Amino acid sequence: MIIHKTGKKSITHYKIIKSFHNHTYINIQLETGRTHQIRVHMKYIKHPIVGDKKYGKPTSKKDKQIKKKYAKILSFFTRQALHAKTLIFKHPITLNKMKLHAPLPNDMIKLLKILKKEQNNKKQ
Repeated sequence: MIIHKTGKKSITHYKIIKSFHNHTYINIQLETGRTHQIRVHMKYIKHPIVGDKKYGKPTSKKDKQIKKKYAKILSFFTRQALHAKTLIFKHPITLNKMKLHAPLPNDMIKLLKILKKEQNNKKQ
């Protein structure tokens, strides 16, 4: 579960929905389905997932300062900030295309509100 030139092909598309001071809300679409793909790719581009204890460890001094600064603000969020809004797959028996939708969970709504409030405080 690393990025390596001899590794299996792994493609993740992402689109920025909202940029905050030190965080970004993104939409991700997977073209492949590798284990931990989103988490590994986000770490690789130096934008780890909030709450990711395995791949979200800060590596630079600046990252450590940011994590420390936000630790108290985001302490309520005790999981990875990942949510599958839409899943599309073939049913294993009927082979019919299945498309499932799930609303954003309350803890992620709260997370976005806190980041927006923090962003607004920086502007003042």
